[in-house]
Amino acid sequence: MKVAILGAGNGGCSAAVDLTLKGFDITLCSGRSPEHIKEISEKGGMQYSGVLGEGFASFKTSTNIGEAASQAQLIVVATPATAHEFYTRQMSKKLKQETVIMLNPGSTGGALNVARILREEKSTQPRGICETNTLTYACRLQDLSHITIYSVNGPQVFCANLPSKNQDQVLQTVKQAFPSTVAAENVLETSFANINAIMHPAAMILNASLVERTGGDFYFYYEGTTPAVGTLIEAVDQERISAAKTFGLKPRTFVEYFSMAGYTARPDIPVRDAIVSSVPDRYIKSPKSLNHRYLIEDVAYGLVPMAYLARIAQVETPIIDSLIHLSGRLNGVDHWKEGLTLKKMAVDSMDVNGINRYVKEGFTQPPK
Repeated sequence: MKVAILGAGNGGCSAAVDLTLKGFDITLCSGRSPEHIKEISEKGGMQYSGVLGEGFASFKTSTNIGEAASQAQLIVVATPATAHEFYTRQMSKKLKQETVIMLNPGSTGGALNVARILREEKSTQPRGICETNTLTYACRLQDLSHITIYSVNGPQVFCANLPSKNQDQVLQTVKQAFPSTVAAENVLETSFANINAIMHPAAMILNASLVERTGGDFYFYYEGTTPAVGTLIEAVDQERISAAKTFGLKPRTFVEYFSMAGYTARPDIPVRDAIVSSVPDRYIKSPKSLNHRYLIEDVAYGLVPMAYLARIAQVETPIIDSLIHLSGRLNGVDHWKEGLTLKKMAVDSMDVNGINRYVKEGFTQPPK
């Protein structure tokens, strides 16, 4: 199977190595930052280390997103959610009907956003637009041509297709490449199970002075998750569970999702204990500044759409709202306007029942 991987960051490089070793025909693409892929292109692949062993994986590279997308049966979008619109518009004119798009991960509302953009571009509609609730790898680039993969997440990473009525067929393609994926009920479940959005903003904001004072020179999860941080993450978790239930979902706790993804062994322990005991996350350093995707992405494309969906469901989210306001103040940005709004998800005119019909049946009329 031909696979185009869009994005040459941590997740994209990990997927390129992993799927190359599994025997897939891989093209790794970077369109926004060609320098990220230049060294990989010159070497014909990249070094890898970690749970997959050590070695060199050879694969094709490209900066032509449309061309790579046109040849792929599976397109893996392994970028921050802030880049979804760019890559979607780049590939929109070249998509084929039999292609499956996989947002790995989708963040919150990722598939809804991508579907809206493809309709705006009058693109050929692909066979599937699916998203995972977390990245399928714990990983970090050591340099521009060396990736360390700490874990290939599993045994269960949740994945859902938009619309869910076509999900079984679409996930058969996804599971060929990512066997640890299991079906969520729909893209609302994967969106409300966005692990990064639940834990990163709270930890970043409560560790703000430490991040600035040390330039990120501490282990973000192991050292940064103090009892107070754990308590705040639990409060975020309670609010998003309440919102998810109003959409008819049966959400698991953060720790259950965290355990299913392979980050901790036990699903029944407090949040702080789960994060601190995470072997894959143990030696991951903190971001060097507050202007980082742990806030910029995980608030604007994580907590913001959660909060907006909660408002439709008439569920109050004071803790989540506070984190959104604080992050915006710290970084000088209005996340409520710049983030993933109801309009960008194309659900601004819908109520709870309408959104549930949409994620099951798909869009039945042109976007406004």
